[in-house]
Amino acid sequence: MNKPKRNLILLFVLVVLAGLYFLSDIILTNKESTFNPDIIKIDTNQITKIIIYQKELQGDSIVLELKDNYWEMRNKELNAPASAGSLHNLFRELAAFKPERLASVSQKDWAEFQVNDSSSTRFTIKNKENQTIIDLILGKISFQAKNGSGMYGNQQRNVDGITYFRINGEDITYAANSFLGMIVNTPPMGWRERTIAQINPVDITRIKVKTPEFAYTLEQKDKIWYLGESAIDSNLIKNYLNQFTYMAFNVFDDNPPAQIESEFELSIETSVASPLTISGKAINDSTLLIHSTINPAWFRVRKDDQQFLQSFAKPEHFRPN
Repeated sequence: MNKPKRNLILLFVLVVLAGLYFLSDIILTNKESTFNPDIIKIDTNQITKIIIYQKELQGDSIVLELKDNYWEMRNKELNAPASAGSLHNLFRELAAFKPERLASVSQKDWAEFQVNDSSSTRFTIKNKENQTIIDLILGKISFQAKNGSGMYGNQQRNVDGITYFRINGEDITYAANSFLGMIVNTPPMGWRERTIAQINPVDITRIKVKTPEFAYTLEQKDKIWYLGESAIDSNLIKNYLNQFTYMAFNVFDDNPPAQIESEFELSIETSVASPLTISGKAINDSTLLIHSTINPAWFRVRKDDQQFLQSFAKPEHFRPN
């Protein structure tokens, strides 16, 4: 092949490569230029059902569903009230969730951002008509530090979460400044309600305590609390009542005896609602089964558990002198 012809072929190849390069650059630029930060807008008031397919569950799912006036959590092993606290955190994150930037426009980067089938968590939310509001594939979680003004007046280091995700059925991977990817990977038990008491202490008017060893009543009269005829120190009763602002246990017992006759009972009467009762029974020398009227679950609690000892305090606790 003579030299002029070889040079012409080389020139042609260079022109073709340059053309392909600029064409791909134009395509990528067009994709980036069409980035719409409002592509996802979630109205949390429309949500009635949430389905989470965590990779650790190996095909099983966690379903959170609104039933009448309460949220239910279920999977293949159980059906129980959902945690109000966990749902609050999830809905707060969803209300602010939106993509901040494109991370990739190609499937070849799915593995890097963990939005492929083997590494991701699928997250689907539906409305009351069972229509899908959004169907996301949530992947890699990263964190970036930022400087902010702390509660002590000096600079302290805070952390932002970054969730990489894609819309199911699409190639593009987005990055969102959000902890959503971490929240939806809460283990199944983290979606289950653990609360057994949640009362504003100022609303409490009477408490009745009964155990195999003692029984007594605490009652408020004219803004003063009494044990029998004896007035109780205001700071002492305040500390006692404050524990019922939020009280929860962690260890569920999903196979309690069919019949449980309570040995321990604590009834809390308020000015705004029906009495709340916490009851329980010893099942051995070290363990109790505890139940509450606001939560159908049973919990295993050690007899030396501080929450149990403080709530079922001995009458001498209120007579320090």
